[in-house]
Order: sequence, then structure tokens, then C-alpha cells
Amino acid sequence: MKLLNQTSLILLLTLATSTSFAQQVCNSNVEQNTPDSRFELTAGEALDTQTGLIWQRCLLGQAWNSATAQCEGFLQTVNWKEALESASGNWRVPNIKELGSVVEHACGNPSINLSVFPGTPIAPVIWSSTPGRFQLGQTTQNSAWSTFFQDGTSLNGFKDYRRYVLLVRDAD
Repeated sequence: MKLLNQTSLILLLTLATSTSFAQQVCNSNVEQNTPDSRFELTAGEALDTQTGLIWQRCLLGQAWNSATAQCEGFLQTVNWKEALESASGNWRVPNIKELGSVVEHACGNPSINLSVFPGTPIAPVIWSSTPGRFQLGQTTQNSAWSTFFQDGTSLNGFKDYRRYVLLVRDAD
């Protein structure tokens, strides 16, 4: 029984590791809108030469490893308030338009350039700083916008949902 549990755990970890960061769909007939050439990469940052924004290459909970050129660590999901509080120094949570600027329309699952943002899991929902209003029946509730990087669509959802965070800052 112990061997079966260990085998099951190893199989589960192997499947989770091998499928978590593998992009599922890229259409070679669609021109990439966020090609590698659009970004200047330095350590854990990516300067978007089109927008002038500097992005952290790793999501919240991960750190850039220069030796492996990969994001390492455990991804964290947080509510909207925690997302805003996670930013320090010049870093901030991007607004919904800024977040949409890194959506890669030629790819899905995730719809982001994995050369630039290598730690992005399949189908993440990432918070923006843009607040919203969500109508539920007769009740209007405060909400916030995020981007669903399975296909790059914007979502308006409750602020207590737990989502990923990708931080950005303006170029100095």
C-alpha cells in the first residue's frame, strides 16, 4: 500500500510538472503580436519596447533563476486587495489595458509568450488593478477586472476570488 501511494504521488507530480507549463495551442498561420523581438530581457525583467512597460517575468510566488533562465518557486493566488498589496517599490498591478498588451493572440493555454514569461501556467487568470461593477440580479457588487490567459479574454469578477499576479512598472 505504501508503495502504491508513493507511486501515485510520483505519477501525479510528474503529470503536474509536465503539463503545467506546456503551451497547448499556437497557430502558425496567425502572426505573433508579442514576438520575442518586441522584448528586451534582463534577468527577471522584460522591457516591452512597444509599450515602454517593464514586466516581471515571473508570477507572484516565483523568483527568477538566472542560472536556469526560468521562474522557480510556488505560484500564489491572492484576492484583489492582496494583489494590490503585493506590489512594492515601483512595481504595481497593471491596469486591464496594460495586462491585455501582453496577450499573445497566436497562442492559447496560455495565451502569452512563454519565452518572455516562462513560469506562466496553463489557463491562468491574472488580476488587473482596474476596478469594476458586477451586476448580480438586483444587487450591484464591487468587482475587478482580470485577464483569462487561456484565450486572452477579460473577466469581471468578485474581488475575493483568488487569482495570479504579474507585476509591472514604468520604464525609468
